[in-house]
Amino acid sequence: MLDEHHLFFIVGDVSGKGIPASLFMAITKALYKSSAMRRKVRIEEIMTEANAEISQENPAMLFVTVLAGIMDIRTGSIEFCNAGHDAPVLLAPGEPPKLIETDGGPPLCVLDDFEFPQGSHQLNPGEAIVLYTDGVTEAMNPEDVLYSADRMTGFLAATEDGATCETIVTTLYSDVVKFADGAEPSDDVTILALRYQGPDGAD
Repeated sequence: MLDEHHLFFIVGDVSGKGIPASLFMAITKALYKSSAMRRKVRIEEIMTEANAEISQENPAMLFVTVLAGIMDIRTGSIEFCNAGHDAPVLLAPGEPPKLIETDGGPPLCVLDDFEFPQGSHQLNPGEAIVLYTDGVTEAMNPEDVLYSADRMTGFLAATEDGATCETIVTTLYSDVVKFADGAEPSDDVTILALRYQGPDGAD
């Protein structure tokens, strides 16, 4: 929480593997948090500032895809920026899942002076968004078949309306693991779900 009314959230995926990539992701998270606490409620300023700072701490020439946003918990309004990351999925009761597309920019550390555009979306009470890394959609089974975005949205479409965020995350993750059937994972899996319950809700 940046203040009483604004929730900051972020999902990122760093290039590379091993300790250098892990340390760079930790630095990225710390710089984002610092920038968010200074800037408060302008997500495009947070993204642009964090990109410039992170680019200066990058001797290994890594890059990070990021989707970051700020939700006004009084209204369900979300302002977000996308730096080369997969678009979030909207789950609305009685409707098929759909991607929330917006103008974005390159991954962090590709252009250190890039000014990221801001997108917006209005969540209605009961609606949820699901953020994820490509470790979900690019998970492979022993036959080298990808889990895929289509399978993910198909699974989310079968999720019961009103399912808790915990249920959405744990069941999707379990389905990815089941599909992989013991195959060595090619990437980390990160899943984040946010549901807007309305101004008096708590989820």
